[in-house]
Amino acid sequence: MSMGRRRSGAWRVATAWETRAAWSALPAGDRALLDSLLRGVAATLGLRQWVSEEEAEETFALKAVGYHVDYRLEPASQTLWVTAVHPLRAGGKPPAN
Repeated sequence: MSMGRRRSGAWRVATAWETRAAWSALPAGDRALLDSLLRGVAATLGLRQWVSEEEAEETFALKAVGYHVDYRLEPASQTLWVTAVHPLRAGGKPPAN
């Protein structure tokens, strides 16, 4: 396990360029709820003392309100990047890639 970067403080949520159209197409209420949940994740990151290099290389997922949202962590800029948004299929599964 490599050493992480010491980064505490406020993290921000941003949408990757290639995901902006999908994010903008979400119904306003769903987008607001997903944004709130992601901001909660970002606030939790701000309480941590560091984010490991392994975490920075990983893609994480959030499933809520009928959507699967992928995100990555960028410790250098303290940004949680939304990288994909997909509607969930029946049974709560993301679409096959």
